[in-house]
Amino acid sequence: MGKDIHVVSMDVETIAVIKKNKKIQHERMRQGNARIIMIHPFVFGLIIFLFLLGESNGRNV
Repeated sequence: MGKDIHVVSMDVETIAVIKKNKKIQHERMRQGNARIIMIHPFVFGLIIFLFLLGESNGRNV
């Protein structure tokens, strides 16, 4: 059973504020996703580097 929300009157300013807030949330989500996408290759490369470093040290001993 969903909640029924009845809006009697909504002025232009209220609508503008709601739209602005949604836009800000969307921008933050996009920035967050971009940040995660940028971090992933770095972490992936670091793990491979450390793995190879460990392997080479193991062979030398």
